[in-house]
Amino acid sequence: MVFTATPVDGSSTPIPMSSAVPDTTNTPLAIEGGPAKSTGGNSLAPVATYQYDGYNVVEGVTTDAAVTGDNSGTISAKLRGWSKMLFDVWDSVNHRLHVSVDNANANGQNTMVNSSPVVLASDQFHAANTSGVIATQLPAMSLYAHAAGGPVDSTGKPQGAEWDRVASWQGKVLAGASANITSTLAGDTNLVFGAAPKTIAPGQKIQLSVATGNPVETVIVATSYVPSSTATTIPLQYPVVNAGNTTAKWDSYTAIGPGTSLMTVGDVLPIVLTAYDQSSVGLRTLGTAGADGITGNNALLASPGLYNGTNVDRMRANVDVSLLASAARTTTQTSADIVNYNARGIKVWLDMTVVGTGSVTLTINGKDPASGKYILLLSGVAVVTNITSVYTIYPGAPVTANVSVNDILPRTFQIVVTANNANSATYSVGYSLIL
Repeated sequence: MVFTATPVDGSSTPIPMSSAVPDTTNTPLAIEGGPAKSTGGNSLAPVATYQYDGYNVVEGVTTDAAVTGDNSGTISAKLRGWSKMLFDVWDSVNHRLHVSVDNANANGQNTMVNSSPVVLASDQFHAANTSGVIATQLPAMSLYAHAAGGPVDSTGKPQGAEWDRVASWQGKVLAGASANITSTLAGDTNLVFGAAPKTIAPGQKIQLSVATGNPVETVIVATSYVPSSTATTIPLQYPVVNAGNTTAKWDSYTAIGPGTSLMTVGDVLPIVLTAYDQSSVGLRTLGTAGADGITGNNALLASPGLYNGTNVDRMRANVDVSLLASAARTTTQTSADIVNYNARGIKVWLDMTVVGTGSVTLTINGKDPASGKYILLLSGVAVVTNITSVYTIYPGAPVTANVSVNDILPRTFQIVVTANNANSATYSVGYSLIL
């Protein structure tokens, strides 16, 4: 079948068809069709159509801008947008897509089933299921303890080394000896040892002191230092502040830990035994039983408390008190009420050093808790010479007039030194409460 620009039926309305004269022969063009199909006794063939660029507003043109997302656009624009998105994530070298997956919840999910799956690499940081891991295999979330700003520089400002690694018990053995480094100068960036400090590691704290004295500052080994069995010059992360240090001490490893030996105070969590001081509203470290005379605030109240009818008192040992310092006096001296917490008796000393023409008499009085009156327990004789007089109240003590009585000291008592005349006398008074 052949179509021409003029209908074969001779009608005046031609079928609108384009015509072309490719070879100037005006040879009619055949319309290209698809495979023939027979239906109803007729042979039909589809006609292939062609569209000029831009003639179809749905398909668009080849230069349409890319459109992504749920936005209006031509087919050409959306195809360009899809191609653009693929190009953004396409790795043409390794032929793979680079994408990241974010949870809808910025804080993650509560359950694993709702979280994005993660596969750890074979060379990932070690999990906490083994010991003896080298530093490069540890994650940055290792346990650290804050050191209140850390060591300070020469101006007193913290140097920024405020977080300390927490050491294991085996790594807390004190190493070092007195006079083992060259005397430091302020600003030194190295420590020079007389012998190689083989156990020192990068980033380790070193305590510096003069001879065998207490540490005066702490320096930190540079992280660039490589452990050595021969090096005697150790680089520091921050300069030395104080001159004249000759001793360096640091922690080293021992299989059984420090045992009963001393260890440095750094790089440990606050597992030091402390107790709350109610009077000072704060914590105090407790002393060990390695010495006598430990400050009372630093001794653990492990003895039983004694109920006094209202609250609980600490149990006391024998207590010595200076009541009146040595001085010249012409009037009667009456003490305030003295509380006896748990002593059974008392010894009182009156030491007369310059009596002159003076005369005094010492008495010990117990206080009646009901009436508030004072009852005489023991009275000495008038002291008119330079002498030390001793007065005793104690259960089972010999009964000696004006010297001692067989009695128990009540909870509240007073000591009175009566001036028998107005003449000056120089004396002192002290007492001991005795269990």
